[in-house]
Amino acid sequence: MKKIKLLSLALPTLLMVAGTSSAVWAAPAVTGASGSLSTGNTAIISGSGFGTHTMQVESLQPAIEAGTVGQKFAKTGWTQSDWTWASPMYATDASHSGNKSLKCTVNSNNSYNCAFAYIMPNPVKAGNKFYASWWVKYNGDTNGQWKMFKLKQKETIMDNPMEFVFFNWFASQQIVGGADSNNVEYGIWPQQNTIPKGDNKWYRLEFEMNAGTTGSSNGSFTIRTTTDTGTIYEERSTGNRTHAANADEWRYAIWQNYIGNGINSAVIHFDDIYVQTGTQARVELCSGSTWAKRGKCEIQIPTSWNASSIPVTVNTGNFSSGSSAYLYVVDSSGTANSSGYQVSVGGTSSGGGTSSGGGTSTPDPSPASAPAPQLNSITAQ
Repeated sequence: MKKIKLLSLALPTLLMVAGTSSAVWAAPAVTGASGSLSTGNTAIISGSGFGTHTMQVESLQPAIEAGTVGQKFAKTGWTQSDWTWASPMYATDASHSGNKSLKCTVNSNNSYNCAFAYIMPNPVKAGNKFYASWWVKYNGDTNGQWKMFKLKQKETIMDNPMEFVFFNWFASQQIVGGADSNNVEYGIWPQQNTIPKGDNKWYRLEFEMNAGTTGSSNGSFTIRTTTDTGTIYEERSTGNRTHAANADEWRYAIWQNYIGNGINSAVIHFDDIYVQTGTQARVELCSGSTWAKRGKCEIQIPTSWNASSIPVTVNTGNFSSGSSAYLYVVDSSGTANSSGYQVSVGGTSSGGGTSSGGGTSTPDPSPASAPAPQLNSITAQ
């Protein structure tokens, strides 16, 4: 079992507002942590400027590790109730963190679908936020289409209005789009680099949505793909119509895994699936010493949240024991501490330290252990 040991860093940078006697933080500042820091146990991240969190969080990382190999995935709040296609199975032949993952074997015997869905207790309505993150690995044909993910108002994988769909065409482009309840279509064609490839390697896919107000084209979303060596590809889109009527809402987050248009079979693994509504705020453990070049990150699971303290269920992912990593807190606006709070995988901590909020961090004591990350940001036209 992997553990992380926290090391202290520099003091936070404080931004003074001209003409006032008060101070505000330029960004969240991480000042320390305590607790048992092994995967599955609790650590408390301390600091300032963390803001608030809706705590509408669902993480499958613990559930996947607790599943019985060879059995169908099942968890309260998740459904396959009206679907007759393949189901994801608990498996050990591949994993991104821990020992297990969810495995979809898709072919003609199951009508080329392996679908599972999260029923969000707090659906995404007009003006709300949605965030999802998961690691995925695809091994199979790439001469066709892979429908990866949908946000839907209805519990179905059929294409219909009021949905948001990720299509992956591998060699060409990924389609992100759909239609609202008035059948007004919207979407973008992201660059190829934002597509998880069919190369049997792990990719982290993140999706952030700021839903627009009812009847307006003022919604936005971000697609972010990270390779397991730390390269980040990101694309943002604004001016999107998401909710045409007051009754419109995104209730189901569906991993459809339909293959077709020339694809005959595929094996798809999933790990560390994480969903939250109402905010982008989160805690990340990353390979890079700055947020701008954070590289590969593993999302942590908050159990509560306030402006100065966040208890999390630790997830060290596939960081190797003894490697360096850095803690980041992202607030509800998407702003993180610019320099990471340095940690060493493979230890425990009982106290706090100094902060890395907007200041500088100490050098990585073992830089060869972490990948050299880079950020490629692409603005949608």
